Amino acid sequence: MVSTLPKDTSLTTAFACSDVVLLRAAVREAHPGSQPATDEDADYLRAAAKDPLLREALSISSPSLIRTLDDVCAGRIASPKRIRRAVRAVSRYRLRMSSRATPFGLMAGVSTAHFGPHPRVRWGEAHVKCARVDLEWFGGVLSALESDEAVLRKLRVVVNNLCFVRGDRVINPYVPQAGKGETLTREVSVRLTSAVREIWDRARFPLGCTDLVDALADAFPAAGGDLIMASVARLVRAGVLVTELRAPLDDTDPLETLLSRLDGSDGAFTARTGEVLAELREVRRELAAYARTPLGEPGPVLDRVTDRMRRVQPADTPVQVDLRLDVDVQLPDIVRGEVEQAAEALWVLSSGHPGPGFLTEFHEDFIERYGVGRAVPLRDAVDPDIGLAAPAGYRFPRSPRTLRGKQVADSEHDDLLLSLAQGASIAGEREIVLDDSVLGEIRAEAGTPPPSMDMLAHLISDSTSALAAGDFRLVVVGTQTLAGAFAGRFAPLLGRDGDRIGEMVRGLPTSAPQATRARLFFPPHRPRAGNVARVPVWADQRIVLGSFADTGRPDTLGLRDLAVVATPRRLAVVSLRTGREVVPTVPSTMAVDRQAPNAGRLLHEIVRSGEPAWPGWRWGAAESLPYLPRVRVGRTVLSSARWKPDAALRDPAAGPGEWRRSLKEWRVRWGVPDRVQLVENDQRISLDLTSTGHQDLLRNGLSRGRPVQLVELPAGGKCGTGWLSASGGTARGRTNELAFSLVRREDTAARGAPHGENGPLSPPVTGAARAVHLSGRAVFPPGSSWLYAKLYCSSERQDEIIARALADLLAKLPDLQRWFYIRYQDPDAHLRLRFHGDPAELAGGVLPLLGDWASGLSASGMAGRLVLDTYDPEWERYGGPEAMSCAEEFFRADSAACVGQLRLEPSLPPVMSRRVLAAANCADLAVRLLGDREAAGALFDCAGTSGGHEARALLHGEAKGLIDPAGGWERLRALPSGPELAAVWDERAEALNAYAQRLRDLNGALPRSVLPSLLHMHHNRLCGIDRANEAAVTALAAAAVDARQRRAGRPR
Repeated sequence: MVSTLPKDTSLTTAFACSDVVLLRAAVREAHPGSQPATDEDADYLRAAAKDPLLREALSISSPSLIRTLDDVCAGRIASPKRIRRAVRAVSRYRLRMSSRATPFGLMAGVSTAHFGPHPRVRWGEAHVKCARVDLEWFGGVLSALESDEAVLRKLRVVVNNLCFVRGDRVINPYVPQAGKGETLTREVSVRLTSAVREIWDRARFPLGCTDLVDALADAFPAAGGDLIMASVARLVRAGVLVTELRAPLDDTDPLETLLSRLDGSDGAFTARTGEVLAELREVRRELAAYARTPLGEPGPVLDRVTDRMRRVQPADTPVQVDLRLDVDVQLPDIVRGEVEQAAEALWVLSSGHPGPGFLTEFHEDFIERYGVGRAVPLRDAVDPDIGLAAPAGYRFPRSPRTLRGKQVADSEHDDLLLSLAQGASIAGEREIVLDDSVLGEIRAEAGTPPPSMDMLAHLISDSTSALAAGDFRLVVVGTQTLAGAFAGRFAPLLGRDGDRIGEMVRGLPTSAPQATRARLFFPPHRPRAGNVARVPVWADQRIVLGSFADTGRPDTLGLRDLAVVATPRRLAVVSLRTGREVVPTVPSTMAVDRQAPNAGRLLHEIVRSGEPAWPGWRWGAAESLPYLPRVRVGRTVLSSARWKPDAALRDPAAGPGEWRRSLKEWRVRWGVPDRVQLVENDQRISLDLTSTGHQDLLRNGLSRGRPVQLVELPAGGKCGTGWLSASGGTARGRTNELAFSLVRREDTAARGAPHGENGPLSPPVTGAARAVHLSGRAVFPPGSSWLYAKLYCSSERQDEIIARALADLLAKLPDLQRWFYIRYQDPDAHLRLRFHGDPAELAGGVLPLLGDWASGLSASGMAGRLVLDTYDPEWERYGGPEAMSCAEEFFRADSAACVGQLRLEPSLPPVMSRRVLAAANCADLAVRLLGDREAAGALFDCAGTSGGHEARALLHGEAKGLIDPAGGWERLRALPSGPELAAVWDERAEALNAYAQRLRDLNGALPRSVLPSLLHMHHNRLCGIDRANEAAVTALAAAAVDARQRRAGRPR
């Protein structure tokens, strides 16, 4: 494999920038001023119609506008309103061709750049077009062909793995929208007849449609072959069966694939199908011919092929074109260094913002429902009937979940940005410069950077000589969470550089060690979105949802092969075949949140579960301000100055004169410059606000009711893009964007990784055997051998209830085989009480006493309601079902120990604070479970990076010498009530030793992985739910055990 990363790893930045950079550039030179465009200017439109490059670009991107231009030139349109509308449209496209670098048909193109000691630029004219069928048009063609049963007989089919059985029907929950304006179909269902059941069972893996029909004819001899074939065709139309024409998006030439699948069979098809196939062969030939034409000189072939395609399947834009620029660019190494520093700044600044609230709440609810370590089939997890339903806001199908509360960001982070913005505004400054005095403190708390990212930025410099001298600015315009995402769709155009990008993506690190990447494929909700998602696999495995694939192959996973697992800090996806964690990858810029079925979206987003917000600039609470200044680090602008137009500029009732006066007043009040960019979602064009034509473009944009803002020109327009020109330094140059791929340095990951935070899943999933248990696991509802009750009470009352009331209840209960308690919130605080015994004894003896006890607490104002629930043991977390009874016996012993310690606490000296007491318990448990040599390292793994400072202070202060399990707790036993405390621990140790021995018998060696769960639940029982305190407690225990080892000359 060829590395695209720099060989020098001596730099201290978190990321290394790949040597292959995607260059995106406008096809025409940037215009420093506005272009003439006035209302009712038919001459302007006639001139535009004679511009060959504009005309070809519009023929690809807006054929309807070409028709309008032709009508104006022919005198068929004279309406001032229609001409005004056409002027605005043409002006926007012309501005786009010179002021926006985002690839869009022939208006901007791509190439690659590399790094070297000196800048070098060659801009040629031999640009290369790549013409393909538009996937929305192609989807209509496929549907028409699949309606011919003779075509179906030539194809293989497979059950759509997004479909499932609900009651007596087969449900297809995800139906991509066929085309623009089509009615949205929520789901399709088919009655599960015996014949459909037979098809469902036989077509789990691909098989020939003819073979399927023959098998059904044998199974149902009374049904005729035609009827059976009609049933198969109906399932294809419903999307329950998928034909091999619906290949995943790794097929970079679907038209060629289609023709090769059906080649030589024309005689077997209907006349219409034969005509369509003949036309498609001509389309293939003519697209290739068109791609060879020079830019701006398409000749008649473009009109001919688009007309032919519309005869086959109506569509406005049936052709999709990308442009490979004839450019050779070498960037100076100083740019690479600047990019790496900017990427680190973006990561540091985003670390204070939490990840998506919908994913955080889904994680919380997943643990509440399934616990930690359980592999829940992905389909079950997102099913609203038997699982949690997809996270809030998921759309396909629409999730019934809603966010419970507003997401809270880091207030200190927000306060810092607000103060910086306000200070700049008061001082009349257009720019905030961030240096180490601002970033240093945030960096110390930032944790581990993400494995990779893409950073998209304008490169602004007047010439290559200025670039070489370091006189340049980078202006960040976007980020992606995966290196190579911006370049993905263009890889086939980029030759060897495209291969190198693929090699980089294939070798990207993952957040969790031992995880394997898998390329995720699904049909997008709007088929046209597939135009930007058609990317090579770039992974050893692939996950295919809703498309044709053989999931029986070792390298292909389907929905039924995947499960979701929770750790206390994150969610993960595992393969039920191998037990390994899988990291789904989508190396494209497709908006997955708007295009994926729920299962696909969750697979895509779960990768960042438990992590901060994705790297990128966020103003946080300051975002609502009407003006925000530019933010810069070094030579890189992280966020450009921006203005939000006020209500007066959005008033549709204002007359032209009144509106222009409002614009002038607003500009003076907020210091808005003449030349700005109009930004609407991810669309942006440059405007000159002194031009009436451009003012009208602004008002038209504001009138649509969408979020619109004005952003300064890159770097405030103080320098240009002359470096990217034929001469290497002119007044113009090309508007450009460079997509830099950045990969986390290995030493950075090792330094910043919190112990255990993104480590291997614990305990490891064991593959297909685990999946069998999922479908038939034992649960214990009320009336079974487990009585599970929730006593709702405030967290402030829980200590008293546990130490006094619970102890009193236990004294009254009959002998129980096992019992234990935990504290919980769902979101209301409560105690969970679980009792194991004979079902009759639990129902007739324990339950009445429990009810009376709860009623007494309620009458005294100590508690609220009592609720019965079903106990679902978390055996995945504690060594498997064979070890669960021993684990539950330890839960009983630990619960009894915590009750006893809470009763003893008032008699303990102040030095034995709750935190020190909990740390002593954790140290005792770890040493007894693992031995003193292994315990320190295991405790450090549990603690992570939090709480270390407080632990060291306590260890050298009041807790010095107290936490000493290897020393027999000598100092602790000398404290008041110390002997009683040690006795409680000794009694608990019997159950712990039995549990440890059971684990050794089952697994051959004690799995260290159960310790985090034991410590977590012990802290829960003794101290309550407090992540920060839990981290501090575990850190103190780790430091104390480690210190003892060092004193004994046995460092870990």
